[in-house]
Amino acid sequence: LSFGDGLGAMDIVPNLAKQLSAEDAVFADQVVRSAVREIRGDDRPAAKKLGDLLRVEIVIGAGVQDSGRRCLVRFFALFSRDGSSTYSCSVSATGVRNESNESIDIVSLSCAKDEGWGQTIDLKQENKK
Repeated sequence: LSFGDGLGAMDIVPNLAKQLSAEDAVFADQVVRSAVREIRGDDRPAAKKLGDLLRVEIVIGAGVQDSGRRCLVRFFALFSRDGSSTYSCSVSATGVRNESNESIDIVSLSCAKDEGWGQTIDLKQENKK
């Protein structure tokens, strides 16, 4: 696992930790880290509305599909818009393993910035064929 992204080890809910194989857990970890990089590197107004992603609080869901090629994750992340106050946001991401170079491509990414308003910000939507 790579910790160069400043996230360190991430917490995962106990029931999910029991359900995932070691290989699937590593894949889910890679998708979460790729989603964080995608959010942090997005300079569009929709992403800026979220503020800075400070850290991942906990991974609450993950599932691997398509014979281990696709992984869907949900996690809570801590954001800040002003550098002093923070808020939690539910993030959903879908990552697809790129077989040619072993990287993870994020194909779907959304953040539920609830704060009582039920607002979801879609940063990336998968093109379904």
